[in-house]
Amino acid sequence: MPNSNHIKRLAIVGAGGNVGASTIRHLLQINPDISVTIISRNESTATFSSSSRIIVRKGSYDDASFLGSALHGNEMAMFALSLYAEGLQPRLIDLAAKVKWIIPNEYGADGMNEAMLKSNQFLHGKAAARKQIEDLGMKWIGVATNPWTELCILNGLFGFKAPQRTATFYSGSGSFNGSSMQQIGRGIAQLISLPTMSTSNPTASLAHYANRFVYISSFLLNQNKIFESLKRATHTSDEDWTVKHSSIEERIKDGQEKIAEGDFNGMAEMMFASYMGEGLGGDYQSKHLEDKEALGLEDEDLDEIVKAALASY
Repeated sequence: MPNSNHIKRLAIVGAGGNVGASTIRHLLQINPDISVTIISRNESTATFSSSSRIIVRKGSYDDASFLGSALHGNEMAMFALSLYAEGLQPRLIDLAAKVKWIIPNEYGADGMNEAMLKSNQFLHGKAAARKQIEDLGMKWIGVATNPWTELCILNGLFGFKAPQRTATFYSGSGSFNGSSMQQIGRGIAQLISLPTMSTSNPTASLAHYANRFVYISSFLLNQNKIFESLKRATHTSDEDWTVKHSSIEERIKDGQEKIAEGDFNGMAEMMFASYMGEGLGGDYQSKHLEDKEALGLEDEDLDEIVKAALASY
């Protein structure tokens, strides 16, 4: 007889992206009892596992009847949308009104941190989505991951461009959490696989996380740790790098100016200033430690993640 204290039917919108794909991969490895409905656009070229536990529903995201039908009957829905598709989320939430649990489109900053919210206006839309879920009588679980470490290393967002051997150090920076894509998928899969309720270990249950964030992390970073790891991975020393100096304050100012000019790359500058700036919301280690135990996660080796990232250049 199925155990009704666990999620058995999950729908994912955005399964072809980084977060969705990693989550499905880990779910299939650790949870033999769950079935996953992947909701995909007709024109999508993404490929998915041939597992009998995967059902792919293709249709138009403009078709409310298609989306409603695909979401219907699931106990949990996960939205893992790209930045360009995030405007779809309010509609998805409305159409998922009978789904008990929603994992909304977060997978980044700590959306409960006041300093983070104050500096990054686009996070207010995510807060509105969470309220919409609550207003419809459903429960949400926000997933905080902070920067996706491999992609940020590849794109120089921590201040280091490995191919050019340039490093920019920001005064006012401090410690901040970061997550590998493997850890993100692993953590979300473990979250989905938790019992709905637990009397023996209440913190390791979905009920504990209802209308709250879960904090996933691979390591607590700072610029010096990243630079030392990059040097080991590239077999270089300080002398091989051109080092510049700036400040978190300057990065914030640069982001504000870009946004004012209509350049929305400024949002990334603002976001990373918040991640990296001392006291601006990027260090959620104390919150992560409790969740790390509940999800059975382990710290990762930064050197291994950096080497893997650089190998993809």
